[in-house]
Amino acid sequence: MGQRAAHALSLKLLGGPFRLDIYGNAVRVKDWKSKKALLLLKYFAARYGEKIPSDVLVDIFWQDADLDSAGHNLHGTVHLLRKTLKEHTACSKAEPGWIQYSNGLYWLEMQEDVYVDAEVFANLCAKSELLEAKKTAAGAKGLPGRPRIVPGGRVLGRRSLRRMGAGVQGALS
Repeated sequence: MGQRAAHALSLKLLGGPFRLDIYGNAVRVKDWKSKKALLLLKYFAARYGEKIPSDVLVDIFWQDADLDSAGHNLHGTVHLLRKTLKEHTACSKAEPGWIQYSNGLYWLEMQEDVYVDAEVFANLCAKSELLEAKKTAAGAKGLPGRPRIVPGGRVLGRRSLRRMGAGVQGALS
């Protein structure tokens, strides 16, 4: 697909098996030296744009380890994650800097050339909710001639709504 090639980093979490492309080239699961690093990347992608405290990551990924070991494991895993991403980046490209750390927080950096399908989906859901709220605030009349969905998931057109209205009026008289 042309869409993936347009992004330096493309992460597909939804609609099938996980897929990671770097500059249009797929990075296979077997290319990862650390499965934990891959899991960490998936976690960052699922929380794209959020800054996650180190202690939260330690609690999630190394819950059975003591605090010192877990912190060491986190830093080592982040190193392997960055190394794997860099190994699959063309030599002429600068250090990608996708995985960031500051003040005890880690995150997947939001950049124009980064595509995360879960983020696109979340944005579409948010837009949909906003449109629904606007529609409700405007009286929820809908557009003439457009089908309406009623409770139970049935889709009703204008004729069905008129028949339903006539049936209700008949029952009330």
